[in-house]
Amino acid sequence: MHTQSPATTPATRPALPKLKLVLHSLSLLAAALVANGFWSSLPAFADVFSSFGAELPLLTQLVVDYPQAVWNILRSGLAHQLAWLLLWIAVRERWAHIGLLLASLVAWLLVALQIVAVYLPIFSLSTVV
Repeated sequence: MHTQSPATTPATRPALPKLKLVLHSLSLLAAALVANGFWSSLPAFADVFSSFGAELPLLTQLVVDYPQAVWNILRSGLAHQLAWLLLWIAVRERWAHIGLLLASLVAWLLVALQIVAVYLPIFSLSTVV
């Protein structure tokens, strides 16, 4: 027979796994650094793309035309990851850790989408040459 455990109080909460805390914190920091690096290099990529003379793929054109919107989307993903990290630290429940994992996945998918958008013209030009 399954018995329910009493509600956990701050004194009875399990200790935070330090490795998970460090990995999630490093993941947030790395995603922020990669996102900022690519976002700050967008003007240089825009100049390179304009020198190609070829039409850019739609995804790349959107990233080049609306860099502030791209940055706002990336910041939103990173803010969600930070919010879930803080929530997981505060409540130490499994559902908060699952939310943190999903937020981390979304943040890294947004960063990957930005990287693909920046390098897509290079791949499309390689098929022409």
